[in-house]
Amino acid sequence: MIRPAPSLHAAPPRRDYGIHPRRVLAAVVLPVLAWAALLAAQPTPAPARVPTTGRPAAAPAPGAFRLEGKSDEHGAYAGAATLAAEPDGGGSGDLHLALDRGNGVHLEGTLERRIDGWRFEAPWSAGGFTDALDGRSAGPVVLRGVYVAAPGGALHGKWRLLRDRRVIDRGEETLTPAAAELLVVHGRIFGAPDGATALLIRDHRIAEVGADVQLRAHASPGARVLDADGAHVLPGFHDAHMHLLSGGEAGLGVVLDNETTLAGALAAVKRFADDHPANRWILGRGWQYGIVPRGTYPSRKDLDSVVPDRPVLLESSDGHAGWANTRAFQLAKVTARTADPSNGKIVREADGKTPQGTLLEDAYGVIDVVVPEPDRETRLRSLAAALRQCLEWGITSADDVPSDTETFDDYAALRARHELPIRVSVSPALEGSLADSIAARKKYNDPFLRLGFLKGFVDGVIESKTAYLLKPYAGGQHRGKPCFTPARLDRLVARAHGAGFSVALHAIGDAAVRLSLDAIEHAKAEHPDFAARDRIEHIEVVDPADMPRFAQLGVTASMQPLHADPAGQASGDGAFAQAVGLERLPAAFAWRSLANAGARLAFGSDWPVVTANPLEGLAVACTRQDADGRPRGGWNVSQALSIEEAVRAYTEGPAYALGREAELGKLAPGFLADVVVLAPEVRLDVPKTLWKGKVRWVIVDGEVRLGGE
Repeated sequence: MIRPAPSLHAAPPRRDYGIHPRRVLAAVVLPVLAWAALLAAQPTPAPARVPTTGRPAAAPAPGAFRLEGKSDEHGAYAGAATLAAEPDGGGSGDLHLALDRGNGVHLEGTLERRIDGWRFEAPWSAGGFTDALDGRSAGPVVLRGVYVAAPGGALHGKWRLLRDRRVIDRGEETLTPAAAELLVVHGRIFGAPDGATALLIRDHRIAEVGADVQLRAHASPGARVLDADGAHVLPGFHDAHMHLLSGGEAGLGVVLDNETTLAGALAAVKRFADDHPANRWILGRGWQYGIVPRGTYPSRKDLDSVVPDRPVLLESSDGHAGWANTRAFQLAKVTARTADPSNGKIVREADGKTPQGTLLEDAYGVIDVVVPEPDRETRLRSLAAALRQCLEWGITSADDVPSDTETFDDYAALRARHELPIRVSVSPALEGSLADSIAARKKYNDPFLRLGFLKGFVDGVIESKTAYLLKPYAGGQHRGKPCFTPARLDRLVARAHGAGFSVALHAIGDAAVRLSLDAIEHAKAEHPDFAARDRIEHIEVVDPADMPRFAQLGVTASMQPLHADPAGQASGDGAFAQAVGLERLPAAFAWRSLANAGARLAFGSDWPVVTANPLEGLAVACTRQDADGRPRGGWNVSQALSIEEAVRAYTEGPAYALGREAELGKLAPGFLADVVVLAPEVRLDVPKTLWKGKVRWVIVDGEVRLGGE
């Protein structure tokens, strides 16, 4: 639920490798990288020129290779190639490369070992490709590249495409050897036919699902074998809603998630400030609305009592409110005369003017705007830490709602460092620049980094009474208000559909859910030919009359099981229960009712609002109880799901919402090999084992990214 700053990037288009000047690049580049990877298997060249006479000690072995790169003309590309090298003495030889692009293209060239790496050169004049470069034939086209060893046994290269000695395109790429076969045996394969206990993984995909003895016979002699020892084997978890940078940065400041009293929160702030005397600002997150009496908010004066000399700004647990001290208000020049932003509120003292210390929704920005931004390297370290944490939870794909417009480039930088271990889709702002979104869609569109959807906020949250409800909050006449007028929301969603973008609309209150469904219905009528994969985020309260509309409009219900807090709702002690009122509580977090109405569910976490551990989310989804088994029998247990339904909501549901249901979310032949092997003591049929359950192995793209032997 964290409110990010608007991002102006957008999603890349589907790649097509047909005959086209920009596609020539991909077809040409693939070859280069392919031979390079082969060479990665042989000894690194000595740092001196190798004579061209004599025979190398060992010839590079033929094989399949994986390529990722970018060019000036083509943008980003990825692919695969098969290479056969026939060395002809010394450090040079002929290279024969066959590209599997469905067009029968073959490229042949020469290979030479040099001081600065391996040089590859090939003429490019096959068929109509020369003509395709600019519509005419004018001199030979030549591809030249030099490749050097990169981390992980890969090769990194830069190349140029020349005509008559003039560079007509250039680019760079990384070539990695195809992953070795991987065999998982003695497992309980989720979704597989009876008797299936093994998975065979080949070329980054699931090749077969079957019995141990059958797949052992089909595996190559060099296949790596993982013995699941009777444990559950699941598709990699896909978190449908995360804030990865915020999650990574949370560990850099005060962590208040577990503080349930004002005294405890203040003590934590003071400890952090004392331990970090060099910090110009004291930042943190996670404070709960319940640390102060019902109907009130924490005060700046409370923070002044523990940190009077430095500015303090703390984000609430749901990311929709801030708590600041007097020094922070002074530095931001926020006074009694400062007006509330259109979608936010500066909480005032009894005089109705003086800032009290709490900032709701967009009012958070009146102080956040003066907080120094972390430097680039700090951002990258935080993001890398968040990605590593995802692996530990068994998350192999994540839909990241970014906090600023640099997020795409940050991920690209991590990928260049080989620090992007999971698949990530990034979502720019619905109201941002459509041109920038279109540009980003062209630039970022590969198996590991792409644009997901355009994200918009329709309302706030229940706890701070900023969610938009059909009927007033308990004990008053206030219903909240939407962030957009209906007409503006209609225009924004229709604009997105017109440009080929699906949308994700944050809507927590039942009025906001209805407004979102109305806008999507309007956009579908205006652009009936666009097959949108729209979604609504959170849906904590929904009117029963609107439930069938999800299936009717093809809208995914993107929800977060751990937001339900079963014990807090059942007791009525939580801020959510107190605000929404007893009458609406039975219809809150209505997973079962939505599923019964035909809605497709996609589960996530909203991390760092709550933990992103999918095992804990599964436990709540199928029991409506907390880790201590409260309340007995479950809260509104009629809304619980079966464990199989919950697993699919963490795997198949998010894949469908991204339009990737044909390659992600299932353990079936042809699907990308993203797999989680749980520890043997974790049993899906015994939900209490999920709370302290561990992930034993995480496989992403056919490679073991987490877990040892």
